Amino acid sequence: MSSRDEKQKSTDLFMIINPKVVKIAGDAIIPLLGFFVWDWSLYFIFLYYILDLISREVIVHIKARRIATHSTEKLNGKMASVALSLLLLSGIIGLMHLTAFHTNFRIEFWAEILSFLSYADMGIPQGYVLVPLIAFASYVTYKTEFLLPRLFLRMSQAELWKSHIKHSLLLLLLGLVVTISSIFLSQFPWILFLLIITSIAGYQLLDYRNKR
Repeated sequence: MSSRDEKQKSTDLFMIINPKVVKIAGDAIIPLLGFFVWDWSLYFIFLYYILDLISREVIVHIKARRIATHSTEKLNGKMASVALSLLLLSGIIGLMHLTAFHTNFRIEFWAEILSFLSYADMGIPQGYVLVPLIAFASYVTYKTEFLLPRLFLRMSQAELWKSHIKHSLLLLLLGLVVTISSIFLSQFPWILFLLIITSIAGYQLLDYRNKR
């Protein structure tokens, strides 16, 4: 085996055990367990992702404030980026609800939200477990990937918002594809679910490889 092949093999092995790759795999585990083990509906899956999206949105605002405290940039000078980010988040969440409606025209969203938060497969309402778990996971990522490397000293708010908005646009496009697919796959929610999981995992993996 050539040195180049050995290097590629070691690189592939590193990707498998790299914490970022493990996190990508972990992001799919809860939805998979929810759908196939805990009998979650497709909308329950969307609610899980919505909690994750909101958590990430909060973290990016915290990052912007942290950068502002170590630079001459003014936080209020980026309000256009903040507004666009919130608009894109609303669009992504809106597409999720439209997709859920396509799969169940009689869905009552508020009732489903309460059911999701109060669902107790193991005797404890999962709202008390999932919400802190998602928040904690986002904080750990923020600490290990932003605070410890001291990125707030090297990154500008403009770079932060540009990257975040780019990711949000890609997720919005992905959401649009899923919403259109739901029109044709409304009778096959498990196929739609697998499409969602594989699309998000693929997007995360591609984003990770591009950053390497």
